[in-house]
Amino acid sequence: FIECVLSPSLLYTQLKKSVRDVQTAEAAGNKGVLAFTMSGPVEVHRCRFVDWVPETITAIAFNQDGTRVACGREGGDIEVWSIAKRWIKEFTLYGPRGAYSRSLVWIETTPEEEDEKGRESLISAGFDGYLTEWDLKTQRTKVIADAFGGAIWSMSLWEKDHLLAVGTEDGSCRVFDASVSGVLEYVRSMDKQDSRVLSVGCGERNGRLTVVTGSADGIIRVYDYENGHALLRIQVESYGHTQTCVWSLVVLPDFSIVSGDSLGHTQFWDGLTGALNQTFSAHDADVLAVAATKDGRRIFSSGVDGNVVMFQPVESDSGDFTWVLSGGQRVHTHDVRALAVASTSSADASVDDPLSGLLISGGVDTQMVVYPISRFGAKRPLKVTPFPSVERVTLAPKERLMLYRHNTYLELWKLGKAASDDVAKRKEDGEKLMLEEQAKRLAK
Repeated sequence: FIECVLSPSLLYTQLKKSVRDVQTAEAAGNKGVLAFTMSGPVEVHRCRFVDWVPETITAIAFNQDGTRVACGREGGDIEVWSIAKRWIKEFTLYGPRGAYSRSLVWIETTPEEEDEKGRESLISAGFDGYLTEWDLKTQRTKVIADAFGGAIWSMSLWEKDHLLAVGTEDGSCRVFDASVSGVLEYVRSMDKQDSRVLSVGCGERNGRLTVVTGSADGIIRVYDYENGHALLRIQVESYGHTQTCVWSLVVLPDFSIVSGDSLGHTQFWDGLTGALNQTFSAHDADVLAVAATKDGRRIFSSGVDGNVVMFQPVESDSGDFTWVLSGGQRVHTHDVRALAVASTSSADASVDDPLSGLLISGGVDTQMVVYPISRFGAKRPLKVTPFPSVERVTLAPKERLMLYRHNTYLELWKLGKAASDDVAKRKEDGEKLMLEEQAKRLAK
């Protein structure tokens, strides 16, 4: 429900006075408690007729310093949250309906890389087949570019050169140059394959930029960026005639490849030889998301079963190391579609500083869940509930009108009116008043 205060000026005046009193008390060394009293009656209308349904989270991405996070939802909107300001939603980028963001990437440049004062923008891509760069200052699109391959399933950014690898429905992996603000320039394509590209990653292999893709035919391909040819083909396990989908993958600094597939396996591969190092069956169904810390020392995976698990390397006496499943948390009630890790090394994670290392998961249950990496499994995670934004409701108190903005249409309501006799007999604050006029929808 949405609570609508029909005397907003009175409420604002009292609240402003209370905040000023608290600030004065804190300046004197006393901790203030925010409380206020009303000098007159305030009617609160509880609107249960508004049919608001939160939307599935489809993509999550941190900015470079880990102070902001973008959250894409199924309806097409992208929310930008400030972590430094204790999880305040800064604004919402309104995308085209139905073209939800399958993947999000932050683009950040320094003043030395551009003639301007540097830039921070966001690139989104989805099943509509377009790449969209957003200006976060104006909250408008800078450029919309066609990927020329149908639905976009995944993206990966090579930060050194600001190259964007895009996996598409037609089996192609195309690379775009995003180094110039407002320009997404097509560079080249990797060799085309027969099935859709579901996941993409970038890394250095023997000093050369390499693009890694996971496909719906159960094959992980390693491409040389310069010539676009495949250097390596890795066939994942499959049962019967059903092909295994490689839903997600991540490339580690040592060019190891971690993949998640439709069999529920999280697998660790040698990116140089294609050898399978280890397999974990930590999930009961498809692994839809895999993420890693910047130093590649902690790996996270999740999927349809809603369980988020962490893997860590354990070094032996001989100097070799093996990966072990070190913890897991089942916080979500439905599928987890996205994982994101703040761009810090796991060794730098601090319990006292939440910005030093965070993991965020999100999916069908519509809420972001935040885990401190340094205490994963030991500390209860934070749930960021998807309450509707305040801009969805507009009030005209004197006329008792409420305009509600849905995703694709507007509703105009006439709010109910309390019986005058019941108002006169009111004795206690919070007492429920009977309505002589019910709420009525005037237009849609």
